[in-house]
Amino acid sequence: MEKYLLDDNGSPILDENGKNVLNPEWLAANPDYTLAVDESGISSGGYTPDAATQAWHDAKVAGLKRAQSKALQSNAKNRKRADVAEARVKELESELETARANGGGDEASIQARIDTEVKNRIRVMETERDEARSQVSTLKSELSQYRYEGRIERGALGVVHPDHKYAAMATLKSLIKEDANGEITCYDTDGNIAMNNQGDPLEIEDFIHNVFRKSFPSLCQTDTGAPAHGNNGAITAPKSNNPFAKDSLNRTHQSQLIKNDPAKAREFMKQAGYEPKKIQRMLAA
Repeated sequence: MEKYLLDDNGSPILDENGKNVLNPEWLAANPDYTLAVDESGISSGGYTPDAATQAWHDAKVAGLKRAQSKALQSNAKNRKRADVAEARVKELESELETARANGGGDEASIQARIDTEVKNRIRVMETERDEARSQVSTLKSELSQYRYEGRIERGALGVVHPDHKYAAMATLKSLIKEDANGEITCYDTDGNIAMNNQGDPLEIEDFIHNVFRKSFPSLCQTDTGAPAHGNNGAITAPKSNNPFAKDSLNRTHQSQLIKNDPAKAREFMKQAGYEPKKIQRMLAA
């Protein structure tokens, strides 16, 4: 398990302050971890799940890891096949140019001057080239779809309720669009591009946390990251407005308070019983 989050290219993922982001799965598996002095450039998020949430999280993560491992293996095979197919296309193009030159240049000269064997060879190579091009196009489309769906699934992790995963993913795909150039844009339920307070388009994760969660609460989990149910099976509401308290943990609100109102964030953490060292570490992250 990686200590820090990595993107599809294996590069570290940075938060909006340019800090490396610790892997929440790794943090969950190491609840006693304390940020070292030489790791002050790491963003921890300050979230340590309780025992019930941890048990639920571990079970979900195990399934996601198996699915991700299978997808990555398939992705690697497709990428290798695409590289081989592209190399074959280039090879066939070169052979075709040579064959045409030897036959006289244009198609009319070839018909008149080269023998049947060479003409048949050209047709075979053209057919093989066209098939290789089709294979390249298909594989590239599959790779693009994997990246697109993978980004949505990662952004929805911990937000979408597991009982409503398929409905939530279908809804997210209808709101998050990828154009022909691979650019991804998030739209609200009115069909407008979703923007932040600065007027910039929202990234997938922010869109899912701040727009999708509010628009489709029935498809989402509570803010603790684990389904919470009362005696009758209904999802219960938080007991307080303190995002650092055990009964109303909210990582999104935590980050917003630490960034925009550190004094209030400090007071909330004290009320929640956080140790001074942990408070200092979270405010400095």
